[in-house]
Formats: sequence, C-alpha cells, structure tokens
Amino acid sequence: MKIPVEIENFWREWAPKIPFIQFPADWKVAIMPSFNGALIRYCVKKSASKLVCVYLTVDDSLGPHWGVFSYDEDDDFDGEIERCAMDNINELLRLIDQAGKEAASPKYEGEKE
Repeated sequence: MKIPVEIENFWREWAPKIPFIQFPADWKVAIMPSFNGALIRYCVKKSASKLVCVYLTVDDSLGPHWGVFSYDEDDDFDGEIERCAMDNINELLRLIDQAGKEAASPKYEGEKE
C-alpha cells in the first residue's frame, strides 16, 4: 500500500529515472531529508573545511534538475545556486567540485570527528 506522501510526490515514478552517480573517492556524502520541494537532498564534503549542498527537483518549470550551492564560513547560504539537467552527471560533478573550492564552512553536524 502506498502512503499519501509517496503518491503526492511521485516517488515511484521518479525513482527509476534518477541516474547513478560515481562520486570521487575523497568526497564524503551525507544523505539529507528532503525539504523545500526537493525530491533528493545531500551534502558533499571534500575536505575538513568544505561543504556543498545538492538537491534534485522535478516539480519546476526548468525541468528535472540538480541545484548546487555552498555555505560560507559563517554557515550562511552564499546566494549562488548553480543548476544542471538531471541526466548531466558530468556537469553536476563539475559544479560540486567548483562550489567546494569556493566554500569554506564549519563541520557538518552529522559528521563524526
């Protein structure tokens, strides 16, 4: 039996359409609960001081796409969201890499010392 939130968000419809992603070995990835209309959300940490947030949205006039943004050292959103098509994984990885180079943020709460 499907639960109402699953039906409302079309999770079963989108699950087989989401591409696999091979992250570089030195990236740490934390899966996050979805919020603000995102279908998927996660954070990528490339080093002790880098935090990049990524989301996938499918209910948008731009079509299914990834959004990538970083936090600054005060844990504030830096105001830039870069986007790419859901199936353009090479561009997604480039955007994450670029945002990670520009971002410096405190330790992610879910990360263990």
